[in-house]
Amino acid sequence: MAPKNANNDLPPIGFCIVLLLGSKYAQNLRQDASGLTLITARKIKPTSVKLVQIHEFQEMMKRLYFKRDSERGIDGTYNWLVDEVAELGEELKGNDKEATEKEFADVIAWLASLANIMGIDLEKATLTKYNDKCPKCQGSPCQCTF
Repeated sequence: MAPKNANNDLPPIGFCIVLLLGSKYAQNLRQDASGLTLITARKIKPTSVKLVQIHEFQEMMKRLYFKRDSERGIDGTYNWLVDEVAELGEELKGNDKEATEKEFADVIAWLASLANIMGIDLEKATLTKYNDKCPKCQGSPCQCTF
């Protein structure tokens, strides 16, 4: 059985996958040698959100946009990313949370697209550099003085 989190409700993040694909039930699954095994099902508010790992999101972006991104090239895709970061900056000045969330999503999507055409695994790169500690001071939390 999976270890439980503090509220003894779900296995800890990273051990389970929670699928919320518009169903009225969230299925808490754990991955083992034989695949995915249902742990519990509980009634939830219907939604279309799916929690994924970074590499799963990057693979989804690759399936959706790799051909187009490759044709646009590194410089063109980088320029799109920069434009999206600028749009995010504008939304941060306002108070429309939904619009800001969409700009965060655009930034992540274009970052994943750029990483895909560069052959960079974002999950591996980020976890290698930020492995539960600050890469500069090695503290957790960071103890750097700026």
